[in-house]
Amino acid sequence: MAIVVTIEVLSNSIDEWNTAVAQASQQGDWDYDAVKVTGYSCRMAQMVVAACLLSAAAFALGSHKQKGDNAAIAEIEIEDRPVHIYR
Repeated sequence: MAIVVTIEVLSNSIDEWNTAVAQASQQGDWDYDAVKVTGYSCRMAQMVVAACLLSAAAFALGSHKQKGDNAAIAEIEIEDRPVHIYR
């Protein structure tokens, strides 16, 4: 949901920026760097990316399978034993 909101905010801010640029260009000379502003939408997108990276790191560090003696219950420990199928 946060990503959908971020996309909507970004698209609305781009529309507003395009309107401002169109008005400035009609008035005469305008500078791209003078009207370029990092607003709330950009900060929100950066926070979403940071949250996704943080959750990916937490998952990577915390998702180790507990095998053998470290298994939560005996049934999981039994399931992790190698299976040898002979003819």
